[in-house]
Amino acid sequence: KIKKAVKSTNSLALFYENKLINSVFHSSSGGRTENSGQVWKYQLPYLKSVIDYDQNSKKYRWTNKFTSAQLENIFPNLGDINSVQIINKSNTDRVLKIRIYGTNGNEIISGEKLREKLKLLSTKFEFDLKFNKIKLDKKLNSDNKIVEDFKLQPLPPIPEDYFLLVKGYGAGHGVGMSQWGAKSMAEKGSSFRKILRHYYTGVQIKTY
Repeated sequence: KIKKAVKSTNSLALFYENKLINSVFHSSSGGRTENSGQVWKYQLPYLKSVIDYDQNSKKYRWTNKFTSAQLENIFPNLGDINSVQIINKSNTDRVLKIRIYGTNGNEIISGEKLREKLKLLSTKFEFDLKFNKIKLDKKLNSDNKIVEDFKLQPLPPIPEDYFLLVKGYGAGHGVGMSQWGAKSMAEKGSSFRKILRHYYTGVQIKTY
């Protein structure tokens, strides 16, 4: 089937205004692809954000968790990490800039840089603080009964009994054609022409 598909399309190419396009692709976008200008330097007219059909992707939703010790090892120059704040997102909710607060100072980095450092699947994510193991402060009240006070400290700082949960969507840069989205469209009967024209805006498929 693969050989047949390749053979039947080997004379065709994608064009925009009679010029070959840069037909970038990724695994899955998490529901909507990204504009090229939000990820790279230039916004190309055929690499615009469109609805993705990648809900069946094995990486449509994912989570990673990091303890305070792990974060300190990843950002040794900042000391103990007190807080992580998203300060800028794209129109499709991909993280563009993040401010990291540490005992030795603060640092602003790109979402792509954080993705690289934390080995995340994409830049489409959000943060949450979770309680890892319960610690109780036990006190006696007037009836000599134990009173259990749950002390859930908010950021900052990140106590040892907490972990930072990163909840994300999709895998890859999110620009151009989504492989899982293309698979879903094909399984529902869409032709390769319809799939390509969906993910690459305004293109022509011509003999080359």
